[in-house]
Amino acid sequence: MSGRSVAAQCSPSEEQPRATENPGLTALSESTRQLALDRFGVIRPCLEDGVPLAEVARQRGLQLRRLQRWMRAYRHQGLAGLARKPYPDRGHPTLSAPLQQLIEGLALRRPRLSCAAVHREVVAVANEHGWPPPSYDTVYGIICRLDAALVTLAHQGVKVYADRYDLLYRREASRSNVRDARGRSGLWRWCR
Repeated sequence: MSGRSVAAQCSPSEEQPRATENPGLTALSESTRQLALDRFGVIRPCLEDGVPLAEVARQRGLQLRRLQRWMRAYRHQGLAGLARKPYPDRGHPTLSAPLQQLIEGLALRRPRLSCAAVHREVVAVANEHGWPPPSYDTVYGIICRLDAALVTLAHQGVKVYADRYDLLYRREASRSNVRDARGRSGLWRWCR
């Protein structure tokens, strides 16, 4: 960042290169365009009226650094620069299937391992095989997404699992309504 003050960065007398007709803006979805226009509405007083960024940040309750990034993006790319950038890997797992299975297996092992212990073992295995090691947050997220019933079964056993997750009372009859007809009306005395 240059040594100019924040007010000098926002002076309206400066010629600021803008892309008014950026083809990238028309390629964006309606919600993304609306987000860009909302962000422009936040920095507009700085661009047109010379209001310092710090004052706009205080008024809007936003971080000054965020507004500085928006200003830089607007100056370089116009409104399209204020839109949220699409990430090609967003929503796609970045972890290989064997590593994910290893994390799940270690998390379900008895005795229960801490997340840090699971992470250490997974990083060691990943380094052995030349795979990129997952971050602690990735390991923690996978462990947290495990089904609670599965974790209960693995760590506390079948009895606790049955108490929590199975049906309360299960009974089988040889024919339909056999138990109901005999049990409710006392017909069992005559149905022998």
